[in-house]
Amino acid sequence: MYSTLDDISGVPANDAGFHASFDHYYDNLSARQCHAKPLPCKLVNGVNSTTCVTQPSVDEVYRLGNYEYSYIYRDDFRSLAASAASLGVWIAEIAAHIREIIEGRATVIYRHNVAHDGTMSRLLSILQLDVMVWPGMGSEVVFEVYKKEIDQPTPTTMTTVTAVPTKNCNRDNCLRQMINQASAVAQFCPAFTASSVTASLPTFVSNCGGDASRVSSACSCLVTPVAASSTSPISSTQTSTPGTSESNHFIRVLWKGQVLRSSNPTLGLMDMLPLETLLSYFDGLVGVNASLVKGKCSGAIAV
Repeated sequence: MYSTLDDISGVPANDAGFHASFDHYYDNLSARQCHAKPLPCKLVNGVNSTTCVTQPSVDEVYRLGNYEYSYIYRDDFRSLAASAASLGVWIAEIAAHIREIIEGRATVIYRHNVAHDGTMSRLLSILQLDVMVWPGMGSEVVFEVYKKEIDQPTPTTMTTVTAVPTKNCNRDNCLRQMINQASAVAQFCPAFTASSVTASLPTFVSNCGGDASRVSSACSCLVTPVAASSTSPISSTQTSTPGTSESNHFIRVLWKGQVLRSSNPTLGLMDMLPLETLLSYFDGLVGVNASLVKGKCSGAIAV
């Protein structure tokens, strides 16, 4: 594959640095296809010839490139330790920002880091992405931090009424019927008496003969409904929370616009994961404030 591509591109076959990985060819070809550009052809006297890179060759480069990145950053048993040591300082910085949020000291609500595919691959390695691929152009990993509101008692109005005449009213059939319909009267009378518009009368005042004035009179005879306050908690719903958080903070991690799934059983599907879980995981790899990184890089701490 290298000899075919080198012949077209003009890259010397003895360029060891260029041929250490399919990275260069992968980047060039994927960038062209990402922007709908034609595949490159061999230049002969400064003009494109008919000897061009074919799509099967491009697909082979992609296959080999994805294999390389999967092996380097996920498949090899040393990959996690290597990624944690090389990107550990940045991971500790992320952890510090998260702690600022939990402690209420954060003044920044959005941070954006730009990185190469090699750096992003190390991050995916640390998160132990379940299926590793070469991060394409424009790939992104998003950390979203959420806070669950603490349950607060909220007044809820319940209407109770004792339908007892407040004065010496004539207990005709109209009033007696309404006394027996206390619950319905409690909802009906306040709105009815407050309205100057004659509305259709409900069936529970049928003994009033369809006379709105009799209904109004009967309403005025009854005790005004008394509102009694009670409390009921209103809770935020965390439908995907796999555990609880002492700080009531949770995190969602997105990869390519979808919730990232880690092969690490502690992380799993990283959708509303308690922040303490992620912080504990990061601290175990790199230490608080990257305290383990120097030792791991020097060999003083086993990796």
